[in-house]
Amino acid sequence: MLTCTDSVPEAIARPDLRGGGDLEGVGTCARCGGENRDAAARRDALKRRDARSGLVRPHRSTQTDAGRRQSAVASTPTALTAPLRLPSGVVSDLTSDTVNRFLVDSFGGAPQRASVTFLGVEPIDVARSVVGSEVVYVTIGCSRHPMTDPSDLNPDPVRGPRAELVVRMRTGAALPGLHRRLATLAAAPAVEGVVLAADALLDLGEPLWDGAPFTAVMITDDDLGTLGLPAPMDPVRFLRAIPITANEAAWLRLKGVDALREAWTEADIDLADPGRSPATI
Repeated sequence: MLTCTDSVPEAIARPDLRGGGDLEGVGTCARCGGENRDAAARRDALKRRDARSGLVRPHRSTQTDAGRRQSAVASTPTALTAPLRLPSGVVSDLTSDTVNRFLVDSFGGAPQRASVTFLGVEPIDVARSVVGSEVVYVTIGCSRHPMTDPSDLNPDPVRGPRAELVVRMRTGAALPGLHRRLATLAAAPAVEGVVLAADALLDLGEPLWDGAPFTAVMITDDDLGTLGLPAPMDPVRFLRAIPITANEAAWLRLKGVDALREAWTEADIDLADPGRSPATI
């Protein structure tokens, strides 16, 4: 502890930030700023010794600890200060191309494809194929990046669940606007941090297609199954989005998924029928 020259006992010493040389024990009083007398004498003695020996001591920076920390952060490579994220052109193109090839193989031909863009988010494509008596809509782009909890401040850019959404409806009815609303649901993981999983409820808040009585979807596993990706990426899981009405969505929240399924079974409802009646609840 340094003693101040104005006789204030046990004054708090602080480092000399005036560039006085690389010295230990040199300081100033926190109250009056006066330099410790013994420290000054040691400094002068070291200067005279250095002058005789020709030694030039390095100049001490006048930067404060906060400034040094700020400079250290600024000079640290980006890879050390930010989460590692592979270039979007690498991961995004690889995943989307793999999903597209999988759909071509599964449906026996290239599907029709429309792209929907969102502000600040990569585009979501929607593929449409007619398979037997069904028209199948599948998103391409939801699986570009793994789905993560929005509270995770350092998410893994490679590992984590990936999914694409599927809607299966009977042919013969026009479904205007379905691809846009489906793309909106598929963008929810990127926009709102939603993690898509079986038995989840997604409330769109508007008709799933123009004039539809369905304003929400219930998520379940689809017959397309899963698509493996190169390690260490998790496989893409295809999830069917079943259109449901507002009353069915409220029943699901109140009673659970199993109760809603039982209501559908009792009423012998065809979930792929775009003109179906809602379950009696």
